[in-house]
Amino acid sequence: MTANYPVRRHRDATIIDAGEIHIIVAGDSCGGIGNKEADAFRVPTSTVGSYNARVALMEVLSLGAQVVSVFDMVCNEMNPTASEILAGIRTELEKAGLADIVINGSTEENFITKMTAVGVTVIGVAEKGKLKSAPIRPHDRGILIGRPLCGGGVIAHPELLADYQDLKDLVSDPHIREVVPVGSKGILYEAEFLAQGNALHFEPENCGIDLLTSAGPASCIIAVTEDRHIPENPPHILLGEFL
Repeated sequence: MTANYPVRRHRDATIIDAGEIHIIVAGDSCGGIGNKEADAFRVPTSTVGSYNARVALMEVLSLGAQVVSVFDMVCNEMNPTASEILAGIRTELEKAGLADIVINGSTEENFITKMTAVGVTVIGVAEKGKLKSAPIRPHDRGILIGRPLCGGGVIAHPELLADYQDLKDLVSDPHIREVVPVGSKGILYEAEFLAQGNALHFEPENCGIDLLTSAGPASCIIAVTEDRHIPENPPHILLGEFL
């Protein structure tokens, strides 16, 4: 007997309606960053695993889901590359308070590779009706936590990244309608995408932040807050208003 589970895309996540729960799946990939001879940007291989996992973790957690499993698909040999990537993933899970999560995955053992390449998939679950996603209304406001950073900026200024406690504070706030990790398309893209999905327009403030630059590995977060609600935590910048 084949089960018929409705499946839909929500931002960069896939949501499967499975009876009394939602299954949430999100992933991220990375190529040409690491310590192999053909990599375009050199960083420790464990850093690749850490930030690759961060993107998918942030997406699943932003929806209020509980992470249950992580898969890493490394297009390189197990030792040393995949082992170091796995160490980075475990470090990131510890940062998120998820040290006991089961990790599975695959490596490339048949061919010699000259460029680091990896994909990470995170699976989470949430009770039906408890996803962190609500309609945005006129005069709701967008706020920014963290700063848009990419490449060397991420390595040089880790203190400017939104962290997992910031994410938890936002998800637990009943006056926050949406929580959106920002990636390579930038802040303005994500804000306008939210507005369009709610038949609204986003009017940005002059906040002194480059709204077009890449935010790399989800270095910052947009939260949509109810009109006149100012969250106490985390510290944030007003981005603009939905009209």
